Amino acid sequence: FNVFITRHLARYYAGISADMYLAMQESRREILPVAQELLEESGHVCVFNTFGNLLSDPDVQAMAGGLPAPEHYVFAAASVARALGFGDWRVKALEPGVSLHLAASHEYEGLLFEKHPERDRLPIFFMPGATAAIMNLAYVGEIHTGPTLTQEFYDALMLGKMGSLFHASVEKLRHRGDPHTETSARKTPA
Repeated sequence: FNVFITRHLARYYAGISADMYLAMQESRREILPVAQELLEESGHVCVFNTFGNLLSDPDVQAMAGGLPAPEHYVFAAASVARALGFGDWRVKALEPGVSLHLAASHEYEGLLFEKHPERDRLPIFFMPGATAAIMNLAYVGEIHTGPTLTQEFYDALMLGKMGSLFHASVEKLRHRGDPHTETSARKTPA
């Protein structure tokens, strides 16, 4: 069903992200916001291709008793993140169609970044990107209506051609001393 699951090389992916981000801080600070957006794109792509295709599969839908509304996809996506080893993501608050707040006592980037000597300079990338993508797929892309998740659909969705997009922010980071990591996504004006 368009998903290929292999070993999740968390240390490899998080390590490359950290190295790139820190290198940009040192040598190309002016493009740091673009670098962060590109790194967050990993969360967009994974939610769309992996989470989206898993949750759209008829067998998964049958086992879940159907996922007839966007809210079902939001909660199911957090479950997929837990099942695939991205961390213990949980929905802290959901205002349907308006905002999502996810929290995790651990998530894979932060676990690596806790041990990094430059941890105070490192944000996380995957979880915020995924938080926005969950809301975009659920409420803008209306995945519950059964669209085919093609590259063309992804481009239209993530370029805002289907409506105003949700964008993520990070409120708390465990690897910087907060009790947990927390991300949120809110809709931005068109």
